[in-house]
Amino acid sequence: MAFSFIGLSLVGCVSKTQKAEELIKKELFKTLYDYESYEPIETVLEEVSASYVYDSNVYVIGDEMAFLKESIDLLREKADENAEEFKYLSGYKLEIAKEKQYRLLDTCYYLSMMWYDKIDDLKQLCGQIDTTVVIGWKATHKFRCKSKDGTPNIVDKIFVFDRDIKNVLYKSTEGNPHDELVITLIDDVVKHENPPVCTAYKLCYSFLSFQIEEYGSFENLLQSARTDQNVYREYRKLMDM
Repeated sequence: MAFSFIGLSLVGCVSKTQKAEELIKKELFKTLYDYESYEPIETVLEEVSASYVYDSNVYVIGDEMAFLKESIDLLREKADENAEEFKYLSGYKLEIAKEKQYRLLDTCYYLSMMWYDKIDDLKQLCGQIDTTVVIGWKATHKFRCKSKDGTPNIVDKIFVFDRDIKNVLYKSTEGNPHDELVITLIDDVVKHENPPVCTAYKLCYSFLSFQIEEYGSFENLLQSARTDQNVYREYRKLMDM
């Protein structure tokens, strides 16, 4: 009887893995550039409890926060490049560069305010999640496939399924910079009582405190930052705090 029980258990376990692999194939068929080159290597299936990252609503907000951070970092780079051009310009070209700088800084601040709102939304959602509840199964799937240029790769992807292994609740690629940024941002918000000190948040918070008092208003600060390189350098120091 003991042997039969073990045998049935193994059959049940294999069945779950097979169901997971079928769902994985369907998902990869939608996303892989060269699905014909797809070759599964290994699938490790384990029961998984609720997680902040695995919650679809939380992940959507984390994804939006990652997009905001990536956008703000890009704006910072452009603002730096634009500020360097000031000393080589004069006349109407200088005025155009200053106006461009104003728009860059203004957009950066606007995105920072959006970041602040996302932190509040994320904290509220995470507070409603019971991480002790088992929600389904986590599959770590390793496979070979070719990239767009034909280069063979070995990829590790994570899939989380519901208890019946009928729906994909979450998926990510190990080593993907954007996915890792999303997870890091969610983890930072969950683990810290105060929001994480990042470029966007620090920029927003600094403007709403002592720097506003010095310049009278945010508009005055932007006006100074777009016309005075020394003020812009101070502005950049705030962003790097």
